[in-house]
Amino acid sequence: MLDDELIRELGRVQPMLFFLKEEVDYAEPELLRELKLNMSQIFALEILARTGLMTMGELAGGMRANASTMTRVIDGLVDRGMVERTRIPDDRRMVRIRPTQKGKGLARRMQEQRSKHLIANLKLLDDEHQRKFIEVLKAWEKVLGKKP
Repeated sequence: MLDDELIRELGRVQPMLFFLKEEVDYAEPELLRELKLNMSQIFALEILARTGLMTMGELAGGMRANASTMTRVIDGLVDRGMVERTRIPDDRRMVRIRPTQKGKGLARRMQEQRSKHLIANLKLLDDEHQRKFIEVLKAWEKVLGKKP
């Protein structure tokens, strides 16, 4: 595709990318309001639920956030009993964080709800477009060099 055509097509579909992100992020808005969690906290909790144990620096890097922002995000999760902090005995300055059982349960519930929501939306497409959509996501995953 030529650059001008690519720019024109991207301009046309860009609002749909925002809409798609909103659809994924807010698969369970009532729960988010009830728990008073923001999207950064949900994202951090989901990463921790997948990895189990991380340093604050590792999580900040994974979320592309600075340390002070990560501290505020994790403080809120600790206050709600979703995450716990532990100090590393050899280096008291380093802190590891991990999800609690409550945090893992919430992350699992959010992932299940998000999956149901995405599947319901994908079923609006025919089989061929569903496959193409998945292929495009896999291509982006490869290009970006990381898994979401």
